[in-house]
Amino acid sequence: LCPGIEIVGGRGDETTTATRLVGDGDTITVGSLTLHTVAVPCHTPGSVLYILHPQDGSPTCCFPGSTVTVAGCGNLDKGSPEMMHTAIIEKVGSLPAETLLFCSEDWSLENLEFAVSVEPSNQDAADKLEWVRAQRAQGLATIPTTVGDELLTNPFFRCREETLMTATGTKTSIDCLAELHRRRA
Repeated sequence: LCPGIEIVGGRGDETTTATRLVGDGDTITVGSLTLHTVAVPCHTPGSVLYILHPQDGSPTCCFPGSTVTVAGCGNLDKGSPEMMHTAIIEKVGSLPAETLLFCSEDWSLENLEFAVSVEPSNQDAADKLEWVRAQRAQGLATIPTTVGDELLTNPFFRCREETLMTATGTKTSIDCLAELHRRRA
């Protein structure tokens, strides 16, 4: 497509346009920056997170593609609720709270409206919803978010919370995530 330009894609996605396929634990160097990859197969079989640990003391940055969106998560196109649970809770959710998440899609408003509808007692989600409305009214961005914000506001990150298991009529966090995903779809 672009001679001399490396096009990186996830191993397992059967893409014909990538010139380099990456999986769990690979690194990508762009100038002086080094990105680390973490496999999160679910949205697609080759989905990866790209993690950047800046050397200047800035917060860690994560580029989750469509696996994570502000107050939401990607479709389970080729995966299962168990796989998404691992991606969100164990991989993204275990990053430092100040980690910046640069999501590839912006469904902030719709996702936060859903979050407040399934967990009306979550004041953090309600506050973030109002912030998103104010940002949008001014034509300003709502991305990036942080892991810390998502742990407080994103129902998919919060699927272990009793309030959400009660609201969804489920008994496990994986069943809760699956039911939230079904309702949000």
